[in-house]
Amino acid sequence: MGDEDLRAWVTAQGAQLRKIESTVEAMRIELQSRSSQAHADIYTRINSMEKEISEIKAQQAQIMPLIESIKHHIETDVPVDAARDKAIAHGVIYVLGLGVSGFIGWLFSHLGGGK
Repeated sequence: MGDEDLRAWVTAQGAQLRKIESTVEAMRIELQSRSSQAHADIYTRINSMEKEISEIKAQQAQIMPLIESIKHHIETDVPVDAARDKAIAHGVIYVLGLGVSGFIGWLFSHLGGGK
């Protein structure tokens, strides 16, 4: 290999090296751009989720008094339930009484009590 061939080879290698360096630089810039965009997307998602969480907490704060009221009503509603059950029992006895007295009336009317 002569001196000129060696210089041509070094020049070709230098050109190839500059092309590789240019490609590497372009890839580095693209990577930084994509990385920046990915970070921006992540922070946008985080901010969106934090906003949704704060909205849920606000809704929860509005609903909690209602839930507490319902729990209190359930805990103190036992006497009302007992009174209702007692009234239902009396109603059943009353209806049974009407049924029995109706049956006795029907029995007398059909057995000749009304002749």
